[in-house]
Amino acid sequence: MISIQNKDLYLRKIESLKEDGDKVIVRNKDASYEIDYLVMPTFNITNAIEAAEKNKYTTFVVLNNQENLKEVLKNWKKIAKYPEVSIWFVNPLSNTEKKWIIKPNLHDKICDHDSLEIGLKTMSENVEFIAEGEFLKKI
Repeated sequence: MISIQNKDLYLRKIESLKEDGDKVIVRNKDASYEIDYLVMPTFNITNAIEAAEKNKYTTFVVLNNQENLKEVLKNWKKIAKYPEVSIWFVNPLSNTEKKWIIKPNLHDKICDHDSLEIGLKTMSENVEFIAEGEFLKKI
């Protein structure tokens, strides 16, 4: 939640934040919709599609690791169908950057599909990889 609030420090658009299990629901002052931030340490396409069907303004927060990157790449066309979906790859314990963000629908429109995997792998290297088990041990 802190990262969401930090992104809003300058614009001050957030009207409310509330936690609902593994989800943070954000309502902006100037928007007629809520954004669901769904924390799923391991990306699961079935759960992702279900969430995107419930609220097209959904952001998935996943751990930055090779398994999650592979799962997103494997299911790229499925998740890229949703224009308002974003994915945050995070490692709050990283000594470098803490997150990198993609919007699959937008990236799908502008990327060279032959180099999609290389491009995403390059972006992922800005944040240290962390496995879910390793993360749980350190927190």
